Amino acid sequence: MRAVGLDPSEDYPGSKKPWRCRCLACGTVGTPRLGGIRAGQGGCGQRKAAEAARSRMLDPESAAAEMRAAGLEPL
Repeated sequence: MRAVGLDPSEDYPGSKKPWRCRCLACGTVGTPRLGGIRAGQGGCGQRKAAEAARSRMLDPESAAAEMRAAGLEPL
C-alpha cells in the first residue's frame, strides 16, 4: 500500500477485504482492497479528483480575463 501512496491504519485483513488506509498525498481515509490496488485501480479517489481539477484550472490572470469577458468583475 505504501508503494501507491497509502498508509495502512490497521493490520492486513486479506486481499478481498477493505483495508483502512490514509492517503499520504491528501490525508483522506479510504478502504481500498489490496486486490484492487494490484489490479491497477489506484487507492485514493479524492486524489484522482483533485488531480483532474488541477488540470482544468486556469492561472489567475486568465481566469480574471474570462470573468471580465463575461461581464463580471473578480474580487
